[in-house]
Amino acid sequence: MDGRHLTGHAIDVAAYVNGAVRWDWPLYPLIAAAFRTSAIEQSVPIVWGGVWDRLLNDITGDLNTEAVAYGHRWRKANPNREGGPLFDGPHFELSRKAYPAGVTSTPPLPGGGA
Repeated sequence: MDGRHLTGHAIDVAAYVNGAVRWDWPLYPLIAAAFRTSAIEQSVPIVWGGVWDRLLNDITGDLNTEAVAYGHRWRKANPNREGGPLFDGPHFELSRKAYPAGVTSTPPLPGGGA
């Protein structure tokens, strides 16, 4: 049990449209684009569950197109593996390289308060 959610390094989001939570894929690349803008502006390296092998910050093109390309890269790297890549559009996590599991994901409050 070393998941990024458990260490405070990941979140899942939900699209809320017209008063209802929606899980259909086309909404999540749009949400990821907003995360990408913020990640770049704040210089925080983020991985999106739609494209696990690249930082969201480094993707310049259409995120749905990049998710399809990730699927192709995964299948090429795993030709004998059953199933397919995990596409987890609602998932966003801090880069493992920049934020290892043993490092807190948020800075301490001024004065040491909790």
